[in-house]
Amino acid sequence: MNLNRKVFSIACHNPTITTGEDTFKNITEYINAYNPKLCENYVSDSCRACYLEDLSRLLNFNYKKVQLLIHPFLWTEDVCKREVVLERLFRDIENRNRDYRLKWLEVWHKNPKVKDYDKLVETI
Repeated sequence: MNLNRKVFSIACHNPTITTGEDTFKNITEYINAYNPKLCENYVSDSCRACYLEDLSRLLNFNYKKVQLLIHPFLWTEDVCKREVVLERLFRDIENRNRDYRLKWLEVWHKNPKVKDYDKLVETI
């Protein structure tokens, strides 16, 4: 997808878990969100595991800059375990994929060329 927007910053998703290091650390033409200078006051809700001291520090901050990483799908109106949030996410993805699949099938079945192709394939 082309949004016709210039990219100014990059971030390697969770570099400490995936490879152990930031694979973008030597790319200088963009602002790297994981640059150590930018991560001094960094708080993330990754895995829905914010630590209370991190949140307290963030809410009572006296810093010029703070980096906050939020994953909206992790937050729910009801109190529940992380596993429940993950199950809801995958159920939603499965439902969307099913709906998407059905829409594709509907489009295909309306197309005369697809019908001709299907007839041809049936003879093989």
